Order: sequence, then C-alpha cells, then structure tokens
Amino acid sequence: MYHHIMVPVDLAEKDRLARAIAVACDLAGHYGARLTLVSVSGGLSAVVSHNAVEYGRRLADFAAELSAAHDMTVETLNIPTPDPAVDVDGHLRGAIASLGADLVVTGSHMPGWSDYIIASHSGRLAAHAPVSVMVVRG
Repeated sequence: MYHHIMVPVDLAEKDRLARAIAVACDLAGHYGARLTLVSVSGGLSAVVSHNAVEYGRRLADFAAELSAAHDMTVETLNIPTPDPAVDVDGHLRGAIASLGADLVVTGSHMPGWSDYIIASHSGRLAAHAPVSVMVVRG
C-alpha cells in the first residue's frame, strides 16, 4: 500500500517524536516501504548544531540508531535554510515531491489555545500535502 514513508524530524524534539517514529517504523516494516527522516534545519539559534554539516551527521546517526533498533534501513534528508520556522512548511512539501513519498507520519502536540490562532506545522502539512498525512499525538 505504501512505498515511501517520510517522517519530519526536529532533532531538538526527538524525544517527543518517539511515538510517531515508532508508528512510522512499524508501517514501513509492515509494507516493506522505504523510510526517510527529513529535517529542515539552520538558523542562528540552532539548538542541536551550529552548521548544516554537523546537523546532517547527527540526523544520520539518529537514523543509524533507528535502523539497528528496527532492523531496517532508515534514510535521511537534511534541508538547510536560514530560517527554519518560516521555511519548514514549504520545504517539507517539496521533500514529499522530491522523495516520491506517498505517506507522511508526523508527530504533534495536543492542540492548545494558540493552535486556533496559528496552526501547527503538522496541521498545515496535513491540510496542504499532496499525500496522506498521519498525525501521531505524543
């Protein structure tokens, strides 16, 4: 049913994404699908690293951990940008097309009052992605 699953990942929030990643790994194993972690990283106040090369290495290390834990190949795509908070939505939609992903599994927080004013990245992705998006609550 699914051939390529994309999982948006912010390494600064990877502990909060554990459930979504577990669901994505389970689905990839069930369908024999490719699994790619995608990060949109950068900016002056980067929490995880201070350059795109280092962030990409840390993302690859995380994918290697998941590969070993779930006995599957987990690929990565790091998209560097000067302002991830502004650019993340467009870059994630672009990654869906460039990867040929047919499912996105994304983690999200429980909605709060601010989500009525400013939609979450997962909410915007689910509303505008050209493929199915599964939002997994932490």
